[in-house]
Amino acid sequence: MVIFQTDTFERDHRLNSTMSTHPKYFCPAPFNQVTVRATGRWSLCCGSVPVHSFPGGDKNIKDSGNVDEWFHSDYMRSVREAVVNNQPLKECTRCYNDEAQGIVSLRQRLLEEFPNPDTEKLTVEYADIKFGNKCNLRCKMCYPESSSELMKEWQTLGWTVDDPIEGTRTDYYKGYISENYNWPSDQKNIDNLFEMVKTVRVLKFTGGEPMINPAMFNFLDRCIQSGHAKDIVLFVTTNCTQIHPRFLEIAQRFKQLNLRLSVDGVGSTYDYVRYPGNWKQTFDNIKTYAEWYRNGQIQGKIYMNFVLSVFNLGDAVRCFRTVRPWVEDITIKDMTRPTFMSWTHAPASVQTAARASAEQLQNNNDALLQQCGRTLLDCLSRRYIEPTEESYQQLRSFVRAQDGLRGIHVHSYIPELESILKN
Repeated sequence: MVIFQTDTFERDHRLNSTMSTHPKYFCPAPFNQVTVRATGRWSLCCGSVPVHSFPGGDKNIKDSGNVDEWFHSDYMRSVREAVVNNQPLKECTRCYNDEAQGIVSLRQRLLEEFPNPDTEKLTVEYADIKFGNKCNLRCKMCYPESSSELMKEWQTLGWTVDDPIEGTRTDYYKGYISENYNWPSDQKNIDNLFEMVKTVRVLKFTGGEPMINPAMFNFLDRCIQSGHAKDIVLFVTTNCTQIHPRFLEIAQRFKQLNLRLSVDGVGSTYDYVRYPGNWKQTFDNIKTYAEWYRNGQIQGKIYMNFVLSVFNLGDAVRCFRTVRPWVEDITIKDMTRPTFMSWTHAPASVQTAARASAEQLQNNNDALLQQCGRTLLDCLSRRYIEPTEESYQQLRSFVRAQDGLRGIHVHSYIPELESILKN
């Protein structure tokens, strides 16, 4: 996915200042970060691809005695040496590609957060953890590594052998479906992870859906009991379908909570894209979260993440307008993998209407909505993907198979897509 930030001018100014002090391929991640994917595999960061520049990069948490064993492994030492010597890494091609296209990369965003990492001390300050793929939704643009419910669908549809998305996503690797996503159930793995809490400044949790995952809450409880919670900033991404009854109480014990709300439409568009989610319930939860911040119950930032695809192009501006009163910022991601889900596959009439709506949004009195309009227009002008007859056929086959299993029809939710999905 390509990420379009809404605070472009200020961000570019900060980035130019930060980038000028570092070599082209420098990144703080190898020096202060550990990442655990849903499969339990270690990774350089959440954006790195599963192709390794040196031996030993495919280790799993169950193969390591503790965090230090991975963090100080021969593989990580080789990575750091390459980064210090300004050598590109295979793992980091996603960031390099983004930067070549003028898009703010994860590398650049990490340098904003950690502009001067200690390359000698090597302390784990940032941890990004997916406690498996436990999730309650089957989102259209998602995939089994991030959703246990989609894993079930893939298995029922026979896609474990003939995966329609395999090879189209940079974070996929052959055999990912057969991995062990239940690694958090082994207490030894959790104990090994917990060793880093005494130095960590930032804890990030995504999913799956963290709000229904006991592993995350058990981990947070341990942070509180150990006395480290007060020094840690939490980053949690949630689909907003459920609010854990203890989440507020727990979050208040941490230094602050930065909450990212994944919302990709409103009304029937939302219900289709984030099946079987219910927009009314989700919107109620969004407002509840927002009130925590407004009432001063929680310190930090609340913002929305929107993934632009063929399914929600026509609903993008309405979604921004609806959710904006409840969030501080909005990030727009242009879905480019799999290519057949790109917004460029939407009917011409939908594309024209989306541009017109984005242009109107630039005249809004709200500065963030103005920027959303500019950001969306910027996204629409870049057209990273050009549809082909093959990609249209892939889209039709995917939708028919998945909707057929669910007993629903896309036309009932998003009728404007009928012209591209019929025979």
